[in-house]
Amino acid sequence: MLSLMLGCCMLPSHAEELLRFGINEANPEPYIFRDKSGAIVSGIGIELPDLIARESGLVPSRIAISRKRIESALQDGTVDVICLVNKKWIKNVADFYWSGPMFSTTELLVRRWDADDIKDIKELNGQVLGTVTGYSYPSLDKALQSHSVIREDAPTELNMLKKMIADRSKYGVIDSINYHYFLRNLANKSMFADQPLALETNMVECGISKKSRIPYPRLATAFQNISKKKLAEDIIAKYR
Repeated sequence: MLSLMLGCCMLPSHAEELLRFGINEANPEPYIFRDKSGAIVSGIGIELPDLIARESGLVPSRIAISRKRIESALQDGTVDVICLVNKKWIKNVADFYWSGPMFSTTELLVRRWDADDIKDIKELNGQVLGTVTGYSYPSLDKALQSHSVIREDAPTELNMLKKMIADRSKYGVIDSINYHYFLRNLANKSMFADQPLALETNMVECGISKKSRIPYPRLATAFQNISKKKLAEDIIAKYR
């Protein structure tokens, strides 16, 4: 819920300014990790905002939002910044300031060990494809819209991989950071073939509200420093 505030490392004094981050509560591991109560406590989606706040000389405040509220929360100024965003997902890109690419990730077509190797999407004709409920896949739009490929939705990426292990589908689409993280921790990793097919490389950015109380040049300087020092890549490297 939008009103749910996520804990920060410290409470600000009156002299300290808050930088309010929207945290997409639909993000999977390793972008967010939850404790036993379900609260978001760590992950890329926490470390990256903390880094941006430090570089800006501000104190991070975190607000959990639904995936559907990303644009409206920025438009109405409920939050100052939302990270882990691909512009392809955003309808009104010009409504916001943008950080520039923070890091890249690749959309992968993964397959079971017993599935035919695929070199082109057209070879998927008639196949059931593991996907995530509510996710769009621009690189597969034509195939999905023509129903030449059949979606097999799962609530999360991990559930999708488990469905593949259970042979509900022989192929699936997943973000490379998710995939390599899950593969490290799956007992059945041998069920997946090596060398998945790269479908599309996506640049991940942060969107900044034009109604933010923090002057954009201050944030732009922080983003430039992070990019120059490759600090975001240092965070991502821990999870690849």
